[in-house]
Amino acid sequence: DQVRKLDHHVELLTERYNEVRWHLHVLRREIRVATARLKAEQLELERQQRNLAQLLIEQYKGGDPHTLEIVLDSSSLSQLTSSMDLNSRVDNAVGDTVDAIEAAKAAIAHERAVLIADRRETRIAKRKLEQKRRQIRHELRRRRRLESELGQQVRVIEAGDQIGQGEQALKAHKWLEDAIVADAG
Repeated sequence: DQVRKLDHHVELLTERYNEVRWHLHVLRREIRVATARLKAEQLELERQQRNLAQLLIEQYKGGDPHTLEIVLDSSSLSQLTSSMDLNSRVDNAVGDTVDAIEAAKAAIAHERAVLIADRRETRIAKRKLEQKRRQIRHELRRRRRLESELGQQVRVIEAGDQIGQGEQALKAHKWLEDAIVADAG
């Protein structure tokens, strides 16, 4: 009966162990995915920063004329509207690029937080896995001891049966075991 209980307990521990291993595998895959997303966001941030730098250079080269200067320097209405439209588009592009950079920075921060959380979960899962492994080993050692004890009892009974004293031999064996336990304790 004890062996059956131990077998059942070892099976449960093995199932839990396998479940923790599967969870660890899932976490590692999530870490790989989060790392890839983080790298992609960092590349996007670098691209947006280059765009912003280019826009700032173009704006500097073209000057930053005020509306009055644009109006006074224009020779026609179409030149005035195209100059104002260009200035407006550059301003919008700079604003959009700055917004994109801020969004990329926020996405990178989020991916880093996800990566840190996944790594923390992985460490926890590894600790649980080691704990389950130790429990399984302990239960297996306990089972081997019980099997050995049962084997000894069977041998004692068989020897006693050969001389017609099986029950007496079993009692003597039990008495010796109790004495050994009492001396050890």
